[in-house]
Amino acid sequence: MPTAGRRHFGSVRKLPSGRYQARYWHAGSTHIAPATFTTKADALAWLSAAETDIHRGAWTAPKAGKVTLSEFTQSWLLGRSDIRPVTRAKYEHMLERHVLPTLGAYRLGALPPDDIENWLNDEIEAGTVSRILDRRGVAGQKRRAATHGEHVYDEVLDRNLTDR
Repeated sequence: MPTAGRRHFGSVRKLPSGRYQARYWHAGSTHIAPATFTTKADALAWLSAAETDIHRGAWTAPKAGKVTLSEFTQSWLLGRSDIRPVTRAKYEHMLERHVLPTLGAYRLGALPPDDIENWLNDEIEAGTVSRILDRRGVAGQKRRAATHGEHVYDEVLDRNLTDR
């Protein structure tokens, strides 16, 4: 049983400067608050907010805010050694022609579900959706990963971006 007064989530330490640093462990790595705090209470409040976000399913990995969809898809494709060159070329073509011109500049942590839905509706109206979302395509890969409980977007995000 935890000792009274001890947190069960994260930790706060006092730095030599007299300020406080908060950090916690989640999704396989340590996450440190983006700033230090003048009081321990402020650091504890930040930890509580992070814990609440995790429990609500609203948590986004801090590094997701720095990575654009375009950057992510490039690294995702480079990391896929299990796909043939023809398949890789098909994925690259679909991304470059259909997905990235509209959504590529968005940071992963700030990609609004409404914009994804609007993009998809535009693709349906243009008649390109069957080529983009076929069951062998990139979107199908991500959809299957999400439905099989794998970490969405290779643990960059804790939720599927199309979930509201």
